[in-house]
Amino acid sequence: MVGMTVILYFLSVPYLYFGSDVFLMITAGAIFNIGFNSLFLLYAGSFNRKRINLTKGGFANTQGTSATQFLIIIPLMLFPMLLFWIFEKFVGHNFGFIVVAAVGTICLLLNKIAMNFIEKKYIKDKYAMINAFGKED
Repeated sequence: MVGMTVILYFLSVPYLYFGSDVFLMITAGAIFNIGFNSLFLLYAGSFNRKRINLTKGGFANTQGTSATQFLIIIPLMLFPMLLFWIFEKFVGHNFGFIVVAAVGTICLLLNKIAMNFIEKKYIKDKYAMINAFGKED
């Protein structure tokens, strides 16, 4: 996910044609995505209990997909939008971008601590996950 975010960020450079505000929004979103969303998705993955058959093709394969995966999308999209809206409304437009990017940067700086926390969660739940993945649907 981080690799694709970096690639897509560099491909978005032509959006500078539409103004710096658009590019600031893309930059803040990319930093937030790399910092916060990557850690959040790793943590949310620790709650997955659906078996996936890796021998099946990837095209139109919905194995392991449930309402939980769609519910995870809500905070991933709404949290940065809410942060931006609050600070844009009360402080200023550019400050909203700064706050969204700052949250991503803080998460990058706390990456080691967050990864240790996520690792402990996976280790704690490993037997429940193995049991769930072993069941046939």
